[in-house]
Amino acid sequence: MRPAPRGVALLGFALACFLDAPASAQSAPSVASAPSGSSSAAARSPGAAPSPGDRARASKAFADGERAFGAGDFRTAATNFEEAYRLAPHESALWNAGKSRQRAGDLPEAANHYARVLEDAPALSPERKDASQALSKLSTKLGRLDLHDTEGVRALKIDGLPTSAKSVFVYPGSHTIVWTRDSEDKQRVVTVNAGATTSLAFAESTPERAREITPPVVAPAVGPTVTQPPSEARTVDSSAGLPRAFVYVGGALTLVSLGLTIASGVDTLHARDEFVRAPTAEKLEGGHDKQTRTNVLIGVTAGLFVLTSASALVFVDWNDHDAKKDHASTTASLRVLASTNSVWIDGTF
Repeated sequence: MRPAPRGVALLGFALACFLDAPASAQSAPSVASAPSGSSSAAARSPGAAPSPGDRARASKAFADGERAFGAGDFRTAATNFEEAYRLAPHESALWNAGKSRQRAGDLPEAANHYARVLEDAPALSPERKDASQALSKLSTKLGRLDLHDTEGVRALKIDGLPTSAKSVFVYPGSHTIVWTRDSEDKQRVVTVNAGATTSLAFAESTPERAREITPPVVAPAVGPTVTQPPSEARTVDSSAGLPRAFVYVGGALTLVSLGLTIASGVDTLHARDEFVRAPTAEKLEGGHDKQTRTNVLIGVTAGLFVLTSASALVFVDWNDHDAKKDHASTTASLRVLASTNSVWIDGTF
């Protein structure tokens, strides 16, 4: 079983080990937020070609990584592929290391390996395309730290792991960055969000801290204060009175209450007739309750009628302020009539 990339096999990697390594090839960057002992080994000197012994050891480490990957031991596979890359840098070993880290759940390490493949692999390398696709998926789950102005900065570590990379993928959350400049140890805690990039600068002018690059805040322009004149206060013309809707709503409520009163009165009379035919204590008590309910509804209906009529006659201007209506000849009346078998309520206004 192949550990990861298409077309990457032990024979191909072994042949690559015996070719001269590219002059720009370097080892994988140390990985922030990696488990203890899982970061890549130190880089060889830039431009130094691997010795025959290193090539042989790299080929063996690659083969060991394939076997571990096939057995499902992905962290061991990653360690072997990283060792193969350290001994004889080649994008095949680095891509396999990234794939193994991803299968093991070490997502920041995997993303950092894929990013290094994109830096080092030739333009037409199949590993470059695969690494780009894999990194695109992982980048939404991780945050990225971009490090700037690192000249003169030594012993730079992210969460205790050394790094020399300019860009490092980490899990979302808070991370502690320590470094040394001019023999003085510094520390900074930064928060990184998923799918976002946080830029840190270690400028000479501010050696005491790393400053986070954020969009500039535009201060308000300084100048004479312009005070807008207060808008005219809205006054209420007391002569306008209540809106007509008040009368309409009151009339509707009066009609509803009237209907309930009539229904209750009919029910009360029916209870009275039942008591007359067959008097019992239970019917007597029930009749009293219904009579009380009817009396309450009569009072509510009368109150609504009076309130609505008074509002219509006194407080509502039906002529829209053009003329005051003469109410002298207008009268209002309410009659409530009851007999042994009926209840009658009428009113005029």
